Amino acid sequence: MSMSSLLQAAVNALHAVEVPFLIGGSVASSYYGQARFTNDVDIVIRIRPDDAAEFVAAFDHDRFYVSSEAAQLAARTAGMFNVIEPGTGLKIDFIVAPTDVYTLAQFGLKRPAVLDGVSVFLAAPEHVVISKLRAFAEGESEKHLRDIANMIRYMKAPLDQPEIDRWVRHFHLEDAWARVRPADA
Repeated sequence: MSMSSLLQAAVNALHAVEVPFLIGGSVASSYYGQARFTNDVDIVIRIRPDDAAEFVAAFDHDRFYVSSEAAQLAARTAGMFNVIEPGTGLKIDFIVAPTDVYTLAQFGLKRPAVLDGVSVFLAAPEHVVISKLRAFAEGESEKHLRDIANMIRYMKAPLDQPEIDRWVRHFHLEDAWARVRPADA
């Protein structure tokens, strides 16, 4: 099993139950910046608790481990659950998005992309930056700042600075952003 086949299985399940989604995390930052190894994919979803069991049932349980109880709890509490391919340890973290203004902005600006032959939606690069800044602020792992710096370095188009500034202020991320913000921004 490869990451692309795991991703395809996840996208198939998302489409089967009509769950809106976008990919964020290091997969998205690698797409926009410089690739780095990861053994998981972060997929932000908007799923109703009533749809969680049907979503879990859409996976081949001979190939994947997924807890229906964890998915239902995550759907009720805007939490997280995983789908794991036990033979390889590859996994997808499904992050159930809360219903708030930031989530609406993220889903409103998601972008279509193709990853390893799989058609997906990615978080806009500006929202990947914000998510990475939030992760850094929570755990201070320098990898998040490196991911942002690489996005800034390798992206062909400039980031939407007003969009970043809006969410930096909203989430009080000024100190973290100051560490990687381009001089001309």
